[in-house]
Amino acid sequence: MNRCEVIFHLHRLGVTGFNQDKLLQKFHYPRLEDFLAALGRGEVTPNQTALAIQDLAELKPKEVVPVSLPKRAGLGRAPGAKAQAGTVIVEGVGSLNVGYGKCCKPVPPDPIVGYVTRGRGVVVHRQDCGNVTRLSEEQRPRLLQTSWNSGAGGVHAVVILVKAHDRQALLRDISSVLSAEKVNVIGVQSESDSGVADMRFTLEVRDLTQMNRVLAEIAKVSSVKLARRVG
Repeated sequence: MNRCEVIFHLHRLGVTGFNQDKLLQKFHYPRLEDFLAALGRGEVTPNQTALAIQDLAELKPKEVVPVSLPKRAGLGRAPGAKAQAGTVIVEGVGSLNVGYGKCCKPVPPDPIVGYVTRGRGVVVHRQDCGNVTRLSEEQRPRLLQTSWNSGAGGVHAVVILVKAHDRQALLRDISSVLSAEKVNVIGVQSESDSGVADMRFTLEVRDLTQMNRVLAEIAKVSSVKLARRVG
């Protein structure tokens, strides 16, 4: 593990700047040297760091390719039309079903983009989702500029990974954190091998701020070695 990994995650997230003192406060380290030492020991992961900084930073959304949908798609596109579905607004289309990508599970304020599927309406992905970045040139015209509807509220499903030294009452202690944060758990998968517990929780959160707070609190639970978002 090194600083380059952290820098890579920040670049992927589009982070342009952050407050170093607030970052240290977030992880409860008095000095930058202590924090970097924790990174080196694996007590804090690059992904946890990037998510925390994303929460503190001004985000610069990645560029979305301008869209001009082909007429053969039969979408009935009208100039200035929008499809609004709960927490997102999709530019350039009229009435279409809108869903979220299960591959990346976007959460506000993740930079997002819509993709027009055949028969399933528009699927909203994070802009850095592998299924978006790997699109061919022929598929990219099916991308639509999409933004979060800030006034809509609502919750979003995310998956988090927790690794810890297995012990009695571990799941209870983690569940207590989730209960205190008023986070709904809609799925749990847990495995234990050679004394190491590998748990995946599917949670409903309002936004990245709440998710990052949950991850930070879980990371404080005794014997937990890793808590991060999956995808």
